[in-house]
Amino acid sequence: MSGPADCRVLGRWRIVEADLWDGSYLNLAGPATLTIGNDGHGEMAFGAMQASLDLQYGRSIVFFRW
Repeated sequence: MSGPADCRVLGRWRIVEADLWDGSYLNLAGPATLTIGNDGHGEMAFGAMQASLDLQYGRSIVFFRW
């Protein structure tokens, strides 16, 4: 894995679709988002859930554990 410097997916992304939940649940407590930080950490929030993520970076992909 490379470091975040050459990762093209850093930033905050809106979650607009999921296989298991419809849009009304995804956006229950606010807009559903995935935040990919450049410090090895991120966050995912949708429905009634908010989770911290530990990240590993590739150029156009990010792997995470929560």
